[in-house]
Amino acid sequence: MAHNIEEHHNIYGLPHEKRFEFLGGIEDCECDTVLFIGCSAYKHPEIVLAAIKILQIGGISFRLLREEEWKKQLEAVRRTT
Repeated sequence: MAHNIEEHHNIYGLPHEKRFEFLGGIEDCECDTVLFIGCSAYKHPEIVLAAIKILQIGGISFRLLREEEWKKQLEAVRRTT
């Protein structure tokens, strides 16, 4: 798992550059709320879209944790192995 995260930036070994394609043009803001999507976006984009919808309905401005996200996952995996 750590190898996939280091090499592909996700646990599934899927292309990192395609990770957010299903989101279209969601704009990030300079705000205090960050949405951590995690690797589930590859397999279950409907969960991510539902979370985004909840934030939008609630009027909460947010940004996606993008490039820096995979590093946090790798740190977590290393701590548990």
